[in-house]
Amino acid sequence: MKRNSVILTTLLSAALASAEEPTDWPCWRGPKADGVADGRTLPIRWSKTENVRWSVKLPGWGTSSPVVYGDRVFVTSHLKDKKSLLTLCFNRDTGKELWRHDFGFGVDQRTHEKSNLAVNTPAVTEDGVYVAFGNADVARYSHDGKLAWVKRYIPLFGDPKMAWGYGLSPLVLDDSVLFPWNHHKGPCFLIGLDKRTGEIGCPCGILTSIRLGHHRG
Repeated sequence: MKRNSVILTTLLSAALASAEEPTDWPCWRGPKADGVADGRTLPIRWSKTENVRWSVKLPGWGTSSPVVYGDRVFVTSHLKDKKSLLTLCFNRDTGKELWRHDFGFGVDQRTHEKSNLAVNTPAVTEDGVYVAFGNADVARYSHDGKLAWVKRYIPLFGDPKMAWGYGLSPLVLDDSVLFPWNHHKGPCFLIGLDKRTGEIGCPCGILTSIRLGHHRG
């Protein structure tokens, strides 16, 4: 199925704002990573106008989920014809685009025909916005769109050759950004990046890339 664009609607934003105090949905599957919005009265039906606050047409398209933090919505998109990997930020209440940024294109990683490189859901913390893409390019932004760092990890770890592309969303814990790296034929790693720099390791110099065993099922 050919897709030329994606419409980002604030069904999520409207649902989270339905109670007296809006809450955040800062990463894949929500604040507790369980897909549950506690204490919310969620809409069970919608159309192009019903239960939708606003909509905006994205440049390119992607299969990542939008995340909500404070008064902002963040999402990623991929322009295949221009080989652009975009991070976009919108006002949560109005849908106004606040900023967008393309940090450049690394490896043109193969993906499934129904997917693309904008498959990884961002993660937002108090001090940063972390994005990843299906070619294992990882970056950190400020909430205002200032790029802190970009790292490209396929040149370092090799092509994982996943059928659907590298679709792993970043997990931010304390001072680290964590993600697994699974080759079909091994080796496999659990990788921890210093969230301040994107480098593998930590300030004390201890390597935080752990080689995992490979199971052939």
